[in-house]
Formats: sequence, structure tokens, C-alpha cells
Amino acid sequence: VRDRNPTGLVVTPPVCDVPGVIEALDAENIAYTTVTPADESCGCAAVTVDGHQAGYELTEYLISLGHRRIAFIKGAPSHRDAVKRYEGYLAALRDHDIKLDRALVARGQFSFDSGQRAAQNLLSKSERPTAIFAANDDMAAGVLYEAHQMGIRVPDELSVAGFDDSPLAQRVWPSLTTVKQPIREMAEVAVRELITSARHDSSSVRQRRVMQIDYELIVRQSTSAPGAPSDS
Repeated sequence: VRDRNPTGLVVTPPVCDVPGVIEALDAENIAYTTVTPADESCGCAAVTVDGHQAGYELTEYLISLGHRRIAFIKGAPSHRDAVKRYEGYLAALRDHDIKLDRALVARGQFSFDSGQRAAQNLLSKSERPTAIFAANDDMAAGVLYEAHQMGIRVPDELSVAGFDDSPLAQRVWPSLTTVKQPIREMAEVAVRELITSARHDSSSVRQRRVMQIDYELIVRQSTSAPGAPSDS
């Protein structure tokens, strides 16, 4: 930052959740905006989506299809928004009187391989889940791959959902039901805040409120009612 003397920075996860980084930027009086930070009350400008509500809505959608054994693959614990997605999943189960089965909760790291490993564990159980909600699309793609390897038909025998609506979500087969995070719009809002601050006092950007961007539930071919034949 000292070498390049930027007008401002857009700080994304996981960097925006490292206290030393934020403290250093504050000490240098550098304007910055954060994207989905763990602490939205830090007083700096933050661009985010409601990960809790999005996780809730996707879980509730799976419940509306008739699923009751819904597994969840967590993301990296350092990623606060991934934690919020899990909390939304828990809240939806609770509100629909579905008891949490901790055997259906697996740890992931946002990677394809971690999704595949989690799926191996979940799908090898004597009473396996009828649906798996992975905290991002890469892990959901790993679930699809492992299900195909095990001869489990998606969505006839297993519904799979992800999060982000990355390009991968439409390239895998079957295409993924997921939550669309408007990444482009979030970046535009973050940069616009920096431009605004550059026209005024450089510290003004840190006094702005949290800007929450709408998400969208995208329903595709990877989900259906449990045991329902797909149209494909």
C-alpha cells in the first residue's frame, strides 16, 4: 500500500477478517470497503448479502419438496458468511420441527475435493440423506461427482444444492440449484463507495453503513421431491 499509494482498497474475505490488516489500513488512513466481513459492526463500509436468510430460504425450499434428511457441508470456519449459511440451515430445520442430526453435518473447505470427501462420508451411511446443501458450488459439484461414482441418481435419489451461482453451477450435470450472490453488483457498490470517498474526505468511506445486496434462489435440475423421477 505504501509503495503504490492507492486511492482506496476493496478488501475481500478472508483478508477483511484479519484484524492486523484492517488495523494497518486504519493506521495509514487508507480508504477501503469490505465485502462480506465477519464483523459488520466495525464502523467501515461493508457490502454483503444476508447469508443467514439465504441459507434459511434454500433449506426451506428443500423442505417444501418433502425432504427431511437434509445434510449440510460447511465451508471454511474462518469465513463468517459460510457460518451464517449454516445458521440459516439450522434455523429452517428448527422452524419446521426437524431435529438436527449431527451425523448429517460435514466439514468442507470450499473446494471440489472437500465436497467429494464429505459426500463419500454422508452417502456411505446406512440411512443416507435425501438432500445435501453444500455451502458453495464447488463443494456441491464434488457431491455430484461422488454421487455419480456411487451410482446414486441426482435428483431422483439425491437432491443437491450449492451457493454462489458460479459459472460452474450451470456447467455441471445436472445443473445446480443454488443461491445467486450478485458478485458483480457487490464489487460495483464497493468501488462506488471508494470513488465517493475520494471526492470527499478519505476517511468518510469508513463511516458509511452496511450495504446489503439482494440474493436470488435459483432452482435448476439438481433438486426434486425425494424419490420423484426427474424429467430428464
